Amino acid sequence: MKLPAVAIAAAFAVGIALGLHPVVARHASWLAFLSVSFVAVALLVTTSMVLLKFGRLFLAAAASLLCWILLGCLGACVAEQPRPTNHVLSLVGEGRIRLRTPLRWHGHLRDEPARLPWGYGYEIDLSNVAFEGVLQPTIGGLRLSFTTHPEQPLPPELHAGDEIAVLTEAKRPQVFMDEGAFDRRAYLEQQDIHLVATLRAAQLIERVCSPAQLLEHDWREYGGNCAMKWTGCSRTSRRSRACCGRCFWGIEALWIAPNPRIFRKQAYFTCW
Repeated sequence: MKLPAVAIAAAFAVGIALGLHPVVARHASWLAFLSVSFVAVALLVTTSMVLLKFGRLFLAAAASLLCWILLGCLGACVAEQPRPTNHVLSLVGEGRIRLRTPLRWHGHLRDEPARLPWGYGYEIDLSNVAFEGVLQPTIGGLRLSFTTHPEQPLPPELHAGDEIAVLTEAKRPQVFMDEGAFDRRAYLEQQDIHLVATLRAAQLIERVCSPAQLLEHDWREYGGNCAMKWTGCSRTSRRSRACCGRCFWGIEALWIAPNPRIFRKQAYFTCW
């Protein structure tokens, strides 16, 4: 019973070795190559199922093993895809930002702040970074730690999903050169953490916007558009849109109004 599993594992390992070969790795980023590989995998799966239905066990097994080899090669090629140009490590590698100076990082909290014995821990999904007066869009993960002291104030209360800004000096995770030592950098990259930093003062982190505020803003914007459409307002200024948004929230909803015309008159009167 273990023989099929061993054969599948061996075929998959052979495929990974083929995918890491320099000849194949040069074409790993080609969209046409990946598309053809996916189509070939689907055809091999279909072929093996048809052969199995007609009792051709040997041919079905050969097609299945070939499919696993191609899956291993495809998995290795997908894993070797280059990082996006706006990835934080790409920005660092190309010299577009420097990590040896405090920078203002913007992003969203990935999870609730972790309460640690020495303070707090934050994991941030980065959205942009300010460098030399220019706000550069970026992606990646930042792990931020803060050590509390009795004489210092606590950081603001933050929650998962909050958009925050933090001024800190980030760096790559430390790597120990000892043979057999724990590779902390690779471990953190598996968790989508590419930079680590220490918050020096609680005043250096602030909440820009919470999910509830963002949702309310979107609904007010949507409400302003709907109210302008229903009332026939043609103004597109910021003031008129905000006024229509307030009237959308302040008056009765259309679906409970006894007469749509009355609602339209009320909305127009409230806006103006």
